[in-house]
Amino acid sequence: MEDESQRIGRLAIPATFWQTMKDAPCVRVEMPLDWRLEQIRKDYIEDLSALYHRDYGPLLGEVLFRKQLSGALKRLGKRLGSERLGRLLEAQQRAFGAVGEPQAHDAWLAPLLQEYYDPMYRQQLESQQRRTLFVGSWDECLQAARAWSAGHRG
Repeated sequence: MEDESQRIGRLAIPATFWQTMKDAPCVRVEMPLDWRLEQIRKDYIEDLSALYHRDYGPLLGEVLFRKQLSGALKRLGKRLGSERLGRLLEAQQRAFGAVGEPQAHDAWLAPLLQEYYDPMYRQQLESQQRRTLFVGSWDECLQAARAWSAGHRG
């Protein structure tokens, strides 16, 4: 399970399930920036764009897709600060102009990850009193989780 707070947007994880998550040992997957950017590009740039284009046609779909991404970034404005938000929005607009080049979005996605999300996650992890079993790549963590599970059956 991904580490979440009890509330995810407007929804809440049921209290007993969330408490079980909190009490469970933790395996922390750390992936390189290039891998993370590739995943985000696929999910939030390529796939999301394709959905908007499919549902609304190429012209309106592109307008709505861009509005969705810029709106999502603007909603982080208070936390990012006006200078950083302005810089990321400018990079985002340049990326929108680079049609057919999804890697152009790395110019705003990479700083968003490195300057905002990564420090926030680090702070969250440091504040938790959870038992971390293992830290590593996806494959290393999967192997460690399987080994732990095998020793805790029955």
